[in-house]
Amino acid sequence: MEIDLNKVGRDFSPEKGWTIIPVSSGEIDLRDTKKGERIKCIDFRYGIKPNGSYDPDSVPRSPAWLGAIDGISAFLGGESEERAQEAAKLIRGTGFTPADHGDNLRGDIEGCAFRRALLEKKFPDLNILTIEETRILRAKMGVEHVTLNRTDNHPKGFLLNPYRMTTALPDDGQYYPIDIWYPDYLGIEQDRFLPVIEKCGQLLLPPESRTLFVVR
Repeated sequence: MEIDLNKVGRDFSPEKGWTIIPVSSGEIDLRDTKKGERIKCIDFRYGIKPNGSYDPDSVPRSPAWLGAIDGISAFLGGESEERAQEAAKLIRGTGFTPADHGDNLRGDIEGCAFRRALLEKKFPDLNILTIEETRILRAKMGVEHVTLNRTDNHPKGFLLNPYRMTTALPDDGQYYPIDIWYPDYLGIEQDRFLPVIEKCGQLLLPPESRTLFVVR
């Protein structure tokens, strides 16, 4: 997949406080995906163990996307159950396992910042699953749930990875990794998802960390 830096630059503009830094694939921990792995969110805490140490080999070798399954169903049309079914079908069709996450402080629903933002209607163009719908449909669709551990690390920005069937690792909380080949692979257009990623950056990153690393 090609990244159009001009298009990216329109969404992640200096006027919005963004700095775009191209990086080579050798500068980050980029690994091949594995079939059957649970799709993960862009959360930087994947790989953090309960004692606070980081184990890169424990990070699922699956695409990292906003909210995991939540961030796929949110872009789809139809009623809540139709969107959930279609999202799970799309994920399984690409060889991965539908999943979402919480954390050991906020719990299963509140633990995902993307889900919280959806429920707070921060993304008016995306579709919402209520808390009750999330719990019911998670069980009905066989969505696996992951609990993430706390870390005091402060990420230095978002990381866009366009290389198909690879995943960028968070590198001990340094990045919010986003495997943007995956929504493209599913047929979700860049013109739709890039503004959503940018809005996530506004919500998650302090102004001094509003850096977008783009793998070239």
